[in-house]
Amino acid sequence: MPKLAILAILLFAIARAGELKNPHRVQKLYDELGAPCLWSCFGHPTELYEQYKTLLEKLPHHGIDPEPFRAEYYQELKITDNLIQIAHSLYFGSLNPSGFFKGIKLPQKQDITSQVLVRLIRQGKLQDLPNELSPKSPEYEALTKWAQHYINLLEEDWSKINPVKLQIGQKHKEVPILRKRLYLLQDLPTDSGDDTFDAELKQALTEFQKRHGLLPSGNLDAKTAKELNITPKERLITIFLNLEKLRWVSPPSQGQFILVNIPSYELFLYQDGKVSLTSKVIVGRDFAGDLRPTPILYSQISHVVLNPKWYVPTSIASKDILPKAKKDPTILQRKRLRLYKNGEEIDPLSIDWANLDLRKVQFMLVQDSGPGNSLGRIKLHFPNDFDVYLHDTPEKHLFNKHKRAYSSGCIRVEKIRQLTSEILGWSEKRLNSAIASGQNFSIAPQTKVPIYIAYMTAFDKDGSLNFREDIYGYDKKLMKAFKEVDIAGSARSRGHQTKSN
Repeated sequence: MPKLAILAILLFAIARAGELKNPHRVQKLYDELGAPCLWSCFGHPTELYEQYKTLLEKLPHHGIDPEPFRAEYYQELKITDNLIQIAHSLYFGSLNPSGFFKGIKLPQKQDITSQVLVRLIRQGKLQDLPNELSPKSPEYEALTKWAQHYINLLEEDWSKINPVKLQIGQKHKEVPILRKRLYLLQDLPTDSGDDTFDAELKQALTEFQKRHGLLPSGNLDAKTAKELNITPKERLITIFLNLEKLRWVSPPSQGQFILVNIPSYELFLYQDGKVSLTSKVIVGRDFAGDLRPTPILYSQISHVVLNPKWYVPTSIASKDILPKAKKDPTILQRKRLRLYKNGEEIDPLSIDWANLDLRKVQFMLVQDSGPGNSLGRIKLHFPNDFDVYLHDTPEKHLFNKHKRAYSSGCIRVEKIRQLTSEILGWSEKRLNSAIASGQNFSIAPQTKVPIYIAYMTAFDKDGSLNFREDIYGYDKKLMKAFKEVDIAGSARSRGHQTKSN
């Protein structure tokens, strides 16, 4: 009986026993390679098995625990099954985002894992699998390098730093600990061990605060001390979670696209892989008891509306506006909101608000375009299931806030006019003239611009590692899926090897 036929019978028996997670893919891989064995042939480990072991040592930098995938060379089918799972995790991610985020829609990635595995096995370059299947983006590459840095910090002493008011020239027992901490985190070029708080140390502390989304005061306040005391293991886990998020979607390296990062309250317009515009944004609120998160999604800008009307979503009308109108019906006129029932406009003052049960009556509210409109002068529409969009705002003062989670889910953009000019290919003069006309009209861009709304709590910015608050608690939700896997523990093991080499 041919060896491959024997292998097929063995595969069938093992699959029935539940020992393989991907029996059909395992069979297909052997069929495509035309090989009866990969890891143990004639009772001896192959060179490919050595490459497999090398591959496992690279996984911690990608936030993937190698421990579940370790196997002896004679466990032929188990190793092949493991390899298929590793390839899937590197390319698609270990978790399915739809299981964590309601309604999330991301672009589908074409499955190239099998063809890459076949090619690398034939070339004898299996150890190159992470480079071949992980995202080809500067953001992902930078985070893997930062992961290595934090792996090297796992054995460092991480004594608690206490908040204290420090003046330049002041000596304090906290200063040497602070100095070493900022040196290890690469905010300070050297560690002199001195206990004097000087201008260089204050500047380093300011840089640390910027990287962590804190007010850059240069003071060792309570919030800053809290961030400084987060251990390398905790930071490493955050990096790993964000590597996972980057595997879910891969923005294009060519052309134009928009990226909104919710936790950093920023929007980036990319052109051929480079940022051409950066803007502050206001995202969905994270208030306790009134969470209105901006959704994670992918779509395309389909049209731009100038001088838009605001068709108030039912949820906002029922939660925010109609209860106020019940107390004071004139608020609708002051805010230039029209009230409709069954398609007909109604005078708000003709309604018996005192005896009206808002739970039983459905009104539609429409705000006229023009001054004071909640959408401002521009709305950028992209199809999605959440009825969210990018828009202008009359409340410009909120962009001066450090934390900007105030909306009901939509994204208010500070530099909306510059962004719109770039998308439409219009001069700002032409755009301003069209807005000044006061006319409400829609324009479709010549090319639909992709938009990615992401939730990155760890990211590289200008060569520095940034962390941001998990404002919606999404990272905590993701961590529950990893609770059975001590990813930082496996990374610690790798860190020992790195130091001893």
